[in-house]
Amino acid sequence: MYYKYICSSNYFAISNGMGDGNFGIGRYISRQDAATIIYRVAMLKRFELNKQNTAVHFADAPVISEYAKEAVSTLSAVGILSGNINGYFEPNSVATRAQVAMNIKECCI
Repeated sequence: MYYKYICSSNYFAISNGMGDGNFGIGRYISRQDAATIIYRVAMLKRFELNKQNTAVHFADAPVISEYAKEAVSTLSAVGILSGNINGYFEPNSVATRAQVAMNIKECCI
């Protein structure tokens, strides 16, 4: 059912799964993973993202994984991603499907 979508995601380097050979169907996705996927889709679609002044300004910036920092900082700098009211991004919190879809629509459609 998901095979062609997973293959496409892997082929276009949008997502390669969980690093252990599994894609993680039915598993939740972290906010930093969602940001990385959204960023890669934006780059694939050649969406213009201003990469200047994209330092991560979230209170929990040191907790954001290295692989996600560019995505989080760039998407937040252009107003596609935001943190909570206290200035935290919460990179390991769960992202909902609705949040991911909304962010992809914001940057790529």
